[in-house]
Amino acid sequence: MRENLTHGLMRGKRVAPLPYSTLKPKGLFFEFRIINTHIRYGKQKDDDLSQNALRQNEFNVLTEEILARECDRRYGNFMPSLTILLGDYNLNLKKEFNKCIPPYLCEEKIVGRHTIVTVQPQRSTLKKEDDFDEDARLRGLSNNFDHFSYDKKRMSQFLAGEAETVKAVGEGSPYYGTDYEGYRREVSDHLPIVLTIDFKGSLRNAPEDNFNEQEYFE
Repeated sequence: MRENLTHGLMRGKRVAPLPYSTLKPKGLFFEFRIINTHIRYGKQKDDDLSQNALRQNEFNVLTEEILARECDRRYGNFMPSLTILLGDYNLNLKKEFNKCIPPYLCEEKIVGRHTIVTVQPQRSTLKKEDDFDEDARLRGLSNNFDHFSYDKKRMSQFLAGEAETVKAVGEGSPYYGTDYEGYRREVSDHLPIVLTIDFKGSLRNAPEDNFNEQEYFE
């Protein structure tokens, strides 16, 4: 972690600690930044807002004040970068006539000159009880709380696949089958999520005389 990412936020803004990693793909003058979050589920006794409102406020701070800031930040060697926020948001993402309806997350939001996109709409949490839906594909699964957020323009150069869950448990799973309780006991009450990105194709294969760093990263 380079620094405390919550430094400078106004007092009273509730944000959980944020693990922050930087990766440098071999052979490329480029930095990939990952901010991991776990938006708090509950509330304190003296909180005036509802749990959903508190989570939404925390999401707004994460995307509007931290993610947008880190997207623009260059460090000592002025290396271009891509920054992704990911984790358990404890909030559902839902498309409804291209508008977000509370308490659901917006798929896109404008933050200054950034369009922040949040993806991964598949159910990713296990139900507390074996309360099966009629749809076998959703048996044992409850909410789509696990997501990725990033700047739309910058990610467009690297995105190589849709964000989705890993079929770690459930109908057709090669790992735990439909043993939801075994998976919960031994692994987690969440499914893993994946997002495929391609650094080599976007950076190495760009013709040098056509590569415009400002277009890619500004």
